[in-house]
Amino acid sequence: MYSNFQSCLLMMQQSVNYSSGLLQKHDIYTKTIVDEVQLPSVTSSQRKDLSIVYTPLHGTGNIPVQEVLHASGYNKVHIVKEQADPDGDFPTVKSPNPEESEALKLGIGLANKIQADIVMGTDPDADRVGIAVRDHKGSYQLLTGNQVGALLVEFILSQRKTENRLPNNGIIFNTIVSSTLGQAVASSYKIPIENTLTGFKYIGEGITRYEKENEHTFLFGYEESYGYLISPIVRDKDAVQTCLAIAEMTSFYKDQGKTLLVVLEELFQKFGYYKEELFSLPINGGNTPNHTGLVMAELRKNIPKIEGLKLVSIDDYHILKRTHINKKGKLTSNTEPLLLPSSNVLKYWYEDGSWIAIRPSGTEPKLKVYLAAHGTGSTECETKIQQMQTAIKKHIK
Repeated sequence: MYSNFQSCLLMMQQSVNYSSGLLQKHDIYTKTIVDEVQLPSVTSSQRKDLSIVYTPLHGTGNIPVQEVLHASGYNKVHIVKEQADPDGDFPTVKSPNPEESEALKLGIGLANKIQADIVMGTDPDADRVGIAVRDHKGSYQLLTGNQVGALLVEFILSQRKTENRLPNNGIIFNTIVSSTLGQAVASSYKIPIENTLTGFKYIGEGITRYEKENEHTFLFGYEESYGYLISPIVRDKDAVQTCLAIAEMTSFYKDQGKTLLVVLEELFQKFGYYKEELFSLPINGGNTPNHTGLVMAELRKNIPKIEGLKLVSIDDYHILKRTHINKKGKLTSNTEPLLLPSSNVLKYWYEDGSWIAIRPSGTEPKLKVYLAAHGTGSTECETKIQQMQTAIKKHIK
């Protein structure tokens, strides 16, 4: 029996017949990504003009990401040498997680030296990617997974529309704990977003289902935890193809004199401001396996109250039902079914489009709490986030 690693090596060593001759399977993968992800609206000169800093964070992304970028015409790709080689001890970071700002610290340091346009960092198995973008003052700002997802929704749909390649039956996937900014953007192009449970396997299942039924054409899939899929050549998040998509997007807007930060602000101006935050709440239940489940059961009996926010409905994915709230804040008999697999998740919707989602961690005795604020400005959204966090912590305690 071969290990997964040995099997992958064996697969990479096997060659197959392709149009130009004998190519390795990873060469086919590279060529397919370039063919699927590159856009005609981005010129070769624009690609050559983009300066990229990339770090694989001691993981597997170094060779495939560089191959895809170089094959696409990006020749200003600067690698963070201290993090280039695979190393399971991850000696330069506390955690090789692109969601955390510390993971891109060395990349941003290199970008400052060479004045790069963008920093990209992939996690060890190269399925997630985080980015930092240079602003007009020369500083680098990290973007969240929700923000990058919304930007890619806008870019992919706008380009397809310009090229007359936007299908009438298009579909985008994200998760029930992802920001609704992407949904607002997609709706403006009359493209639906289908929400799945957390876990990219559900997005993959959705792609396969619609392929078999020939009902929808997949356009994009993403989750708030920095996972994206542009081409359905695989059924999981894929940072290699996403790095190319982000490079294409950055190049296109750079030619217009815009950074991704400017484009994000334009989305906020059009659809309102969105801010999200995730925090974990430890549950002091000792070794009791079901203690978080008991807390979730208690939450179903006692609805948290958030000052300044009017609750309008509660989604309970355990019983797969949305229940509407009356003007007095009480549950009503007005309900709707939730068409997803059962999962121990509660989601509270507020009148202004803000929401809170709570679910138990699958590995530790804690709750994961997702906060999402919608408002007319960044300060208003930040205030709402703080109010929600304070109220939830107090309520559960």
